[in-house]
Amino acid sequence: MDHHGNVVVVDTNNNRIRTFDKSGNLLMTFGSKGHGDGELDYPFAIAIDTQGNYLVTDTYNHRVQIFSPKGIFIKKIGSQGNGDGEFSYPLGIAIDSKENIYVSEWDNNRVQKFDSKWNFIRKFGGFGKVDGFMTNPWHLTIDENDHILVPDAMHRVQIFDEDGNFIKKFGVTLLNGPTCVVSDKNGSILVTEHLAHRISIF
Repeated sequence: MDHHGNVVVVDTNNNRIRTFDKSGNLLMTFGSKGHGDGELDYPFAIAIDTQGNYLVTDTYNHRVQIFSPKGIFIKKIGSQGNGDGEFSYPLGIAIDSKENIYVSEWDNNRVQKFDSKWNFIRKFGGFGKVDGFMTNPWHLTIDENDHILVPDAMHRVQIFDEDGNFIKKFGVTLLNGPTCVVSDKNGSILVTEHLAHRISIF
């Protein structure tokens, strides 16, 4: 949802973003397949900042693109690599209450944290199956405590504090291919499971 209550959809296979009003009427479409500014190649997730700008993970282009509330390209962040501020198949993106930005990367098995100006702050994760490490993280979300929830290929959701310290995990024996996770206003956690074709609520 954007700041006006409109529904924002990442249309991944069509390489575009679409917005709809509450009645389902199409309001806007932006993006098309490509590698140039404003073009997308497998966009996966979106976050909306306090100015209403759209922050989109442009996965196969290994970058994040920023668009205005009217869908006009503003700038791009990152390039392919494993250094600080570089991305390799970025998937998830979320913004905390202090306007810090978090991006999860499938291939680098980590989450990077940036301030609102896109200055690198820290990274956490790294490849592994044990607590605090990650194996192909997908989407991520921020809860009301500014904790970061990250599902990965180990059929779990891990929870980290804002400094990247591991807090706990859940779902190891319950989830089958967790992909996306959200936390609702009541504190419940909803997880989509692409291998089980279902949504689980915790």
